[in-house]
Amino acid sequence: MKIQTFRKALDEARQRALQNDPDLILLGEKTENPQSYATPLSEATIVGTGIGLALSGLKAIVQVSSSDLSLLTLEMLFNHAAKYNFLSGGKTPVPLILEIPNGYRRGLGPVASQNFESLFTGLAGLTVVSPTTPAQAVGLFNSALELEEPVVFLENRALFDTAGAVPSGDYTERLYRAKIEQEGSDLTIVSWGPALLQVKSLTGLLEREGISVEIINPLTLYPMDLKTIFDSVIKTSRLVIVHDGAKVGGIGADIAAAVIESPCFDYLDAPILRVGGADTPTYFNDEAGGEIGKKEILKAIYEVIGLS
Repeated sequence: MKIQTFRKALDEARQRALQNDPDLILLGEKTENPQSYATPLSEATIVGTGIGLALSGLKAIVQVSSSDLSLLTLEMLFNHAAKYNFLSGGKTPVPLILEIPNGYRRGLGPVASQNFESLFTGLAGLTVVSPTTPAQAVGLFNSALELEEPVVFLENRALFDTAGAVPSGDYTERLYRAKIEQEGSDLTIVSWGPALLQVKSLTGLLEREGISVEIINPLTLYPMDLKTIFDSVIKTSRLVIVHDGAKVGGIGADIAAAVIESPCFDYLDAPILRVGGADTPTYFNDEAGGEIGKKEILKAIYEVIGLS
């Protein structure tokens, strides 16, 4: 184990992968590895090139500069990368990892710090992951390298400088399997990204108040492991969903709907509550529309528990 920042841990995992696989190509930044290529600031060009490399029998890691500029790539990503294997009856894999910095970071403003996670989870054919810790970033990245399909790898900007313990070697985190970050009995909280860090920072306070929370981190946002969430809701009978993306049209709405449509709905003792990003553009100089606040999370928890 060693302590690394999110950014540093992912950089090392990427370089290790290039050294271990001669068929792996990196488009975005030029490193000492000859399999890496510096590319112009042209998202459509580099994503199209990455898809072409994947179709030719190679594997590609494509670094898009931001989620905001990833909008320029959606036609080829949605209509081509996500569809080729389906259209060919499973005969045309597209082994591609699309690294996308996503979400709010103070000072970047309304067109350079948007959270588009729900945009990618609405399309069959893509695997979408969103790690929260440096270890999860490395583990999910290594697992994504083993897939023969396109992976949207969302890297939340607010997490880049956060640090944590990272296992050595080719550590992997299981795709399509949620992680129980903390076990509890009174309330299930589903969360990921910076919002999850806010949730975990409140656990001491909640314990002192006699509230036992079970925290579920999906890790893979699509296809999501709903069974782990269902099992937890059956156990606790209450659910709060906390995420940084917009509440309207957000992933939390899909999770809530899935619970309502499942047998575990009968176990609920209180309405499902969601805490999400504000429905407003982000600002350059303050938190409006950016970070999820602890007061918002606590308010939802107390309301579901019946303490408000």
